[in-house]
Amino acid sequence: MVTIPKAGTNYLNLIISNLLDIQVLHPIGPLYSKAQYDRLKENSDVVVVWHSEPLVLDLIPKRVPVLFLVRDPRDVALSAVDFIDKGHYWEGIDCCSWNRLTRKERIEVVIDKVFNERGFSVSNFFETAIQLIIANDCCILNYEELSPECNSDECLAEVVKRIGRFFNQEVSCAQAKEVIAKSFKNSSCWSLNKAKVFRFLEEEKEVIETLEVKLGKYIDCFNYVRSMPNVIQESVLGYTAPAYNGFVVE
Repeated sequence: MVTIPKAGTNYLNLIISNLLDIQVLHPIGPLYSKAQYDRLKENSDVVVVWHSEPLVLDLIPKRVPVLFLVRDPRDVALSAVDFIDKGHYWEGIDCCSWNRLTRKERIEVVIDKVFNERGFSVSNFFETAIQLIIANDCCILNYEELSPECNSDECLAEVVKRIGRFFNQEVSCAQAKEVIAKSFKNSSCWSLNKAKVFRFLEEEKEVIETLEVKLGKYIDCFNYVRSMPNVIQESVLGYTAPAYNGFVVE
């Protein structure tokens, strides 16, 4: 399984754990040795989870089935900024200099700034995602599909069944309902992702413009809808992501 960082990794891990009798690992770093990774692959009772950092391109074989979680690039960038604002560690960020930046500058840093060989930036996460999806047999999930606020129980059940099919397991309606109750509706669970979908719409116009200028390629590529009128490029990935209700910045 591969996820965009800040796209709801822990939430999807929870759903899979509730669906299957299987261990879902926390994301392992790309500096994890090839030998260690090969040993993990031999264990059929473990789901190996990677973040879409550039270095994983050398570790994941071509044409293998991959469950891939993506999220609206604008929300990923904002979630990364909030994550750092709360004092959490982000590769290469210096807290003292970070605190002197404006919100717009912080967004630009997490999108573009590369501090070391890991290429730890939002732009690189999505570039890696594109390469992995093109090179592998991917089942793509959108974080927005996992939101109980935006989807009916019937839609959530279909997502659960799709995840089950990826793992070669047919899921009954009763099983899907049970997973929904434990995962999507269990607000007391620590790993439940409570983040809003399309949260970028709450930002000031200047911030939204910055997000869309910096991340326009990935917004288009993953078939999300820009909030400002422009020409939408055809997705190279061949699927349509969930869209919000046509909000346009005046």
